[in-house]
Amino acid sequence: MQTFINIVVFILMIGSIIIIHELGHLFMAKFFHVYCPKFSIGFGPVIFHKEYKQTDYELRLLPLGGFVQMAYQNDDELNIHVDNNYLLSNKKSYQRFLISLSGVLMNLITAFIILFFLILNQNCVLKNNNTIGYVSSNSTCDNAGIIAGDQIESIYVEETNHLYKINSIEDINLNKETIGNYSSIHIVITINRDGKIKEFNVNPTYNKEYDKYLLGVSGEYQKPNFIEALHLTYTTYISYALAIIAAFGSLITHFLQQINQLSGPAGIYSMTSQAANAKNYTLIFELWCLLSINVGVLNLFPIPGLDGYQCIIIIIESIIKREIPERVKIFLTLFGYALIIGITLIVTYFDIMRLL
Repeated sequence: MQTFINIVVFILMIGSIIIIHELGHLFMAKFFHVYCPKFSIGFGPVIFHKEYKQTDYELRLLPLGGFVQMAYQNDDELNIHVDNNYLLSNKKSYQRFLISLSGVLMNLITAFIILFFLILNQNCVLKNNNTIGYVSSNSTCDNAGIIAGDQIESIYVEETNHLYKINSIEDINLNKETIGNYSSIHIVITINRDGKIKEFNVNPTYNKEYDKYLLGVSGEYQKPNFIEALHLTYTTYISYALAIIAAFGSLITHFLQQINQLSGPAGIYSMTSQAANAKNYTLIFELWCLLSINVGVLNLFPIPGLDGYQCIIIIIESIIKREIPERVKIFLTLFGYALIIGITLIVTYFDIMRLL
């Protein structure tokens, strides 16, 4: 039963991202009065379809892609015979550009909105007090007997003979710049526990990665207000996007070293399954946001077959005042599809090898 649930979660996650992307193209095309005979989710045999307002909405067997068919020009083979005003080829350059870009925008905007509401409902803003919210297991403070809920009144550092008054957890700043170059230090932490003052001897060691003498404690967290949530959403969103761009750049410069670090459908299924097994719905939606941003950012790259490529073609054609020969565009698109499919197959192979 759990396997069935995992598969359903995976299909809903991938399918919803695809639907949102293609709806972006469809809405913008219809806004500019382009005739769209087909809106299809998935590839392969059609398992369901329904016509609505001159568009045939299809659901196909393999839910790993989708497309919006737009009338580019009247075509006897495709049985497209419409007024010239409804042809994509007769629309202005900026209209065709927006139609090509709208799928990406829908993915990116939707991901931002969902990420905002996730952050708005999480305890992710540090309270401005000296109360310990969490103590890491087997940390120096845990071993000394300090527990969550204790209030840190002060920290005395033996090496510097200095007493630090602590009004907020953020006041704790034990690093080599303030303490000195020691492998470990001896400190006395004065704690207020339920109104009783206690002292604990702690010997934190220096951690090079964090450049601190780690205590293993963190403060209490609360839900952000609207402005704080907006700022956290922006910074998180940008970090996701930059990480995706950096990964793509590394793939170009260090293909063989980076290709096995990427995740394809099999890897994404593994991650969604872990979240579904743990019934961690927040993690599922966070993964959805990350994948949606991934789809949006990658589609901006000028790779033949992707939306970024279509935008570049439209810009070039508007500059040279004529269309690039159709056979050239078809060749580039087929090359792009072959490249994408090839990379997907390689990534899937490494995914499967990691799962075995």
